[in-house]
Order: sequence, then C-alpha cells, then structure tokens
Amino acid sequence: MAAFSRIPISRLLAVLWVLGPCAVSRAGVTVGLYFVQGQDEPIDFLTIPPLAPFHFIQPWQMTGPQTQFVADGAFEAAAEQQVRLAIISEVRSKFYSIPTPAGYMLDIDFLPQKASGPGSVNVLLGKHNIASEQWFGYSMVGGGMGDINGKIKAAVSIDRIDSMLRVDFTDFDYAVHAVANVTAHEVGHLFGLQHVWADKSAPGWQPGYVVVANPYDVMSTAQSGLPDSGWIQDNIFTTAAGTQPAGSSSASLLISRVGLRLVGDTDFDRDVDNADIGKVAGSFTGAGSAGKVYSDGDMDFDGDVDNADIGRVAGAFTGALAGNLTDSGGIADLIYDPATGDVKVDASEAAGGIVTSFQLETAAGSFSPGNYVGTTGGLGGCFKDVGADVIADSDLTFAGFSGIRDFGNIFPARMDLAQLEAFLTTAVYTGAFGSGQQQIDLMLIPEPATLALLGLGDLGMVLGRKRR
Repeated sequence: MAAFSRIPISRLLAVLWVLGPCAVSRAGVTVGLYFVQGQDEPIDFLTIPPLAPFHFIQPWQMTGPQTQFVADGAFEAAAEQQVRLAIISEVRSKFYSIPTPAGYMLDIDFLPQKASGPGSVNVLLGKHNIASEQWFGYSMVGGGMGDINGKIKAAVSIDRIDSMLRVDFTDFDYAVHAVANVTAHEVGHLFGLQHVWADKSAPGWQPGYVVVANPYDVMSTAQSGLPDSGWIQDNIFTTAAGTQPAGSSSASLLISRVGLRLVGDTDFDRDVDNADIGKVAGSFTGAGSAGKVYSDGDMDFDGDVDNADIGRVAGAFTGALAGNLTDSGGIADLIYDPATGDVKVDASEAAGGIVTSFQLETAAGSFSPGNYVGTTGGLGGCFKDVGADVIADSDLTFAGFSGIRDFGNIFPARMDLAQLEAFLTTAVYTGAFGSGQQQIDLMLIPEPATLALLGLGDLGMVLGRKRR
C-alpha cells in the first residue's frame, strides 16, 4: 500500500477504456503477478520520469538473508517459490472473496507469470533504489514511457515494507499479508479504486469521509490512518458504502470495473451446459500444473484443470440457455437420415473411439425431444439435457459410448446437408478424457430415390462396358 499512488487521470482513463467497465463481462481481465528476474527487465515496463529505468523496479529475493522478513524469522526457512505462491494465493483470495450475486464471480484471472493480450495487467513485484520516495507501492499505466505494447503495467516495491514498518515479521502469514495487501491495493488502483480512510485523525480526513477500520479495507494506506498492525492483517475489499466515488464501496466499484461472469461458463455464452463440461474435461491437466486460466476450465484459480474444477462446473450446470457455435475441427460423425429425421452418432473415429459428451443446438426450437433415445440416465447417469432447442448429454465417469449410438428421430425430416448445417447452431462433442472438444462431422444417409438413381447409373456403366 502506497503512501501515495501516482495515476495520472489521462492514464487512468486509458485503463478503463481498455478494460471496459461493465456489469457482466464477456472477455475478462488477466493479471500477471510477476516477480522480476533480471536487471534489464524494467526497461520493458515502466519508470518514473526523469529517473532512468534501472532505478525502478529491481529484483529482490524475499528469502535473502539481508531482508527483515528473514532476519525476523518469517521467511527464514522458506523457499523463494513457496513465498511467491503464497503471496499470489492471498491476492487472489482478496479479489475472489468479495460478495457477488449467486452463481457469479469476479471476471478476473491471476497468473504467477507475465500476462499478455487485450485487457491484461502485469504487476511487477521487486524493489526500487530511490531513497527520496517513501512509498510501498506504485501504480501507473506504462509509467513515463506510455503503454508498452498495448499492455497495462503496475509495480509493487516490496523492500519498503521490509524496511519501514515497525513490525517484527516473525509469523509467515503476517509477512505474506503485508506483501499481498500492497499488491492487491496497487491492482485495485488500476481498476479505478481510490484510497479509503482507516482513522478520523489521519491527515486530510474531513467530516463525511467514511472510515473503514474493522476489517481494514485493502485500499487503506498509511496516509489514511492505517496503523502498522493493519498491514499484517488479512485486509479485504469492504462493502461499506461511500468509501469510493458516487457512494460506492470498494467491492461494488471493483465489480463495475472488472465485471462478473457466470461460474462454470467457460465459453461465455451465458449458460453452463454440456459444452462447458466438455471444454473442462478436454483441458484436463491434473493437479499441480500451471498457467491455466478460467476459459481453460480452471474454476478454482490454482493454475491447473483437475477433478475439483470438473466438479465445480458440474455443480453449476444450467443446461443450454442460448445457442453458441463452436468452430473446431471434428472427427466423430453425426449421421442424419432425411427420410425420418433419425440421428445417429458414430464414435469410432473420435479420440479413444468413444464419445463422453455432446451438445446439439438449434435456434429453430424444432427438435423432437420426445423421440430422444438413450440409456437410462443418459451416457453415464450424470447429465441429460433434452429440449426443443438442445439435445445434449455428458458422462462424468468418462466411460462414454463406443460404436454407433442411435438417438432416435429427433431432427425434422427432409433437410439436405446445407439445410442441416444451417439448422444446427452447435454440434460439438468430446472424445476420450482429456482429448478436447471438437465440432462433429455431419453426414447424410441417401434417400431411397437417390440410391435407386445411383444404382441405375452403376448399371448403365456396366452395360456400357459390355457393349464396348
């Protein structure tokens, strides 16, 4: 938390334009919580004019013997990676613990590495070598160098916490709280949050200013009266109205800046259906991986896609509420009989020779759900979503089905291939566990009249050869 945080108004507006304030987000924001590694890296990020880039921000090993954290005992026996992951986990928890409507969460991902792409923020954690500047954290979009490659940047100076607080860091959690509070505070500034007051006696406090002291708001700073003990607590984004502009709380303003997303909706089509389950299953890495984000299926934001993530999507299942076309190559076959409207799925060419999840949708709302044929309880007794605009099923045991499965006369009859393709807004499946979601191939069974014409043609060719 900074004694002051510098965010020029023009720069702040640039942040809000890139990230796009909204009630429900479709794109999300990715924040890279990155610990600087080398002396040359600051040149690629930001500086404070007119200081040269090498002044800010420099690598600093939190578990080095010279730090107060180690000297006091908090990080004495800890590995650097352990400390970093603990800090990142705590920052995540501060953002994800804010109250949201049932079934929704803040639309933001945190990665333990650099982030890239639109709407990304990289927070660099290290130290600076500027003795005249008495602050812990610093927020600026691109610093004095402008936006770097269209990315948003922020930085946190950890060494100032280590040297300025009158606290003995003998407890691991206290030390993590101190760094994570600063980090979350500076990220909050990038989303337009301002300082809030922790003490009426603090310089600058005026009647009418709301004080948030128990628990302390993440956006509290030393200049707003936060005592040393407040730095080592697990501070949160509070819901006290009036702490932010227009009478908002820090939590509500954060939601308006970042947006919300439906828990489990990996493809952002505003429902949690078999397509989402297939996406998560197809992205499965198992526990202990890194680098995965929400759209990959990382529901608990620990960097991997494992059974916990699959369970969370399953628990949020809504069924298809809106059509969504998945554009990916397919192998398994959907076999349509235009004479009857019968639909079969051939799993023999799917990954592993099985289909564990599929979803068919139409905007026409003219499926015949009463004709759907399946084994009891669907594929494996887990999900069956059958209606006039969606026919879908998922098997969370991942046994699936092999060979050809006949689903009955569920489509309208008399469609040619072009009409079938236009009729289906979604036609996707997932093969064996971890294989990924694919768009299914569409095939037609020729009608009897067509078969007769083909037969006559073959006979004519044979007769012709005999004549010659």
